Amino acid sequence: MKMNVVFLDCTQNLGYQFSAGNTKVQMLALGLREQGDNISVINGLDGYGKISERTSLSMPNIEHIITYPLVKGGSLFSFMNIPCLYQDLKNLYKLDEKNILVLESQYVHIYYLYILIGKFLGYKVVVISQEWLPTVKRKYWVQNISAKLYAMTLGYGVNAILPISEYIIQKIKHFRKPYLKTPVLAEFPHKIINEGKRGGYFLYCVYAGYYRVITLLLDGFKKYCSLQVNPFGLRLVLIGTDSQIQKVKSYLELKNMENMVSIKTKLPYSELLANYRAANALIVPLDPNHTQDEARFSQKIAEYLSSGTPIISNNVGEVRHYFTDRKNIILSEYSSEGFAKVFAWVQAHPEEADLIGKNGFALGLEKFNASIFGMKLHRFFCEL
Repeated sequence: MKMNVVFLDCTQNLGYQFSAGNTKVQMLALGLREQGDNISVINGLDGYGKISERTSLSMPNIEHIITYPLVKGGSLFSFMNIPCLYQDLKNLYKLDEKNILVLESQYVHIYYLYILIGKFLGYKVVVISQEWLPTVKRKYWVQNISAKLYAMTLGYGVNAILPISEYIIQKIKHFRKPYLKTPVLAEFPHKIINEGKRGGYFLYCVYAGYYRVITLLLDGFKKYCSLQVNPFGLRLVLIGTDSQIQKVKSYLELKNMENMVSIKTKLPYSELLANYRAANALIVPLDPNHTQDEARFSQKIAEYLSSGTPIISNNVGEVRHYFTDRKNIILSEYSSEGFAKVFAWVQAHPEEADLIGKNGFALGLEKFNASIFGMKLHRFFCEL
């Protein structure tokens, strides 16, 4: 059975901006497209401030990417885009195919508006849950209240749920809706590219707003450098605003680390992957005392695994459900001292680290391959 799948508000201005959520939807689209399904994306009601009218783009595996202009007055007035949204969903509906509307919205009133419109037009409605919103502390009190209401009610009115983690599975079981665990995904080559060619550096790709985590990691890296005669370098690939990136640079200056750490921004995806492959290890810090890290699963892990480079992380959340220390991942204590020790271990054990990278690639090929998961998701949608 052929599917017509529309992702609504699961992306952050796909076609104009980069984000982990955008990559996840692109990977889901890749897997479904290989099953012959049609894929469209609507970026959401909020709109994008750098366009003045509705736009429709396309990219590999996604036929339509629809974006609305930002309404004057901001998110509070996003309902002004509802007529366009209704018409687009109506136009995207295909009479000769099974129509699936996949949602991920953070404001509960918008979420149920999407469900009402989707149901009215005849879509099967599925919600994808990549974060457990009450664990994400927002700036405004109304956002936190909305998150709690969303978590309490997200299973009502939908046909199925796509949770990313065991933590979220436990939270949604009482809704008694069909669900399919939907992990992080990447496009995996048949074999590791540039195997064994290392550049003498660690790499951490991160949103620059995670200042607390970045500074802890930098403190660990400085300790490591102080203990080594010829330490590896560190590359930070930062995504974020100019002010957020400058804040990280200021910390490096404060700690006299400008010559130890290089910062890269706005890398083309092909260049980013090349940086992953050449690194001696890739870093994903996860805080065991931060419930958000317990509930989520970093999209970066799948991308890292596809490079065949070993990953340094912490035994938190989904990591403990898939990985084994020193077999397919390198686990660290979540402290500057812990990271310093692990950096030193990687430098002292290059062959063991490379084997861990190969085993991680094999695990990713089995568990996080977008093409393989696309078959599972297609079958799951067929049964709704």
